[in-house]
Amino acid sequence: MRYHNKLYFSSITGDSSRDESGNFIPKVVDLVFGCYCRDESNSSGRKVTNGEGSHVEYTSLVYAPQDCPNLNAGDLVEVKDVQGALRIRGTVLRFSKDRYNCRIWL
Repeated sequence: MRYHNKLYFSSITGDSSRDESGNFIPKVVDLVFGCYCRDESNSSGRKVTNGEGSHVEYTSLVYAPQDCPNLNAGDLVEVKDVQGALRIRGTVLRFSKDRYNCRIWL
């Protein structure tokens, strides 16, 4: 099996509302299963160019199959192993859907 871990991403459910005082109550964010994946930690301090053109150091690079849902910069993702233990949690710095796989920089 090429992808041993599971990728979960944030899914916003419901609409924002206001309480009795007029303060906004934020939307509920649920993590839903996206696809199987594998991750590699960035132990050498490599950088990636984000959507704003800045070079930022990423903590992990996640590989996923092409049918991975499209993710946007700033989306919250978690990678868990097959037993459900958390391997990494982070926000997407860059997402790329390539010819053979998808890459997600966290």
